[in-house]
Amino acid sequence: MDRMEDLLAPYVEKASLSMLVLVMTGEGLREWVYYSKSQNEFMAKINEVLRGLPQFPVEIDLWKDPEWKRYEAFKKTVRTKDAQPSIPADPSRQTAPVR
Repeated sequence: MDRMEDLLAPYVEKASLSMLVLVMTGEGLREWVYYSKSQNEFMAKINEVLRGLPQFPVEIDLWKDPEWKRYEAFKKTVRTKDAQPSIPADPSRQTAPVR
């Protein structure tokens, strides 16, 4: 997962094509949320960067979100040092550190 992120970041963020705004990791998955000026250019750059490398187990979903609603919704769930979480914790759920 780290290798994929390290490969993509310098290229898709180059020339202000895209911006990595969110990385979520849990339950054996990592999700990267990029906002891009052009979905076609973003996908072309990803394919260019990964060409010739072993296939990564990734799934790519594309959405239009010009108002950044997904990012704003996530921000509302983040608690700060002095704030209470906006989503109640589930006491039955156990978590483990990501390695």
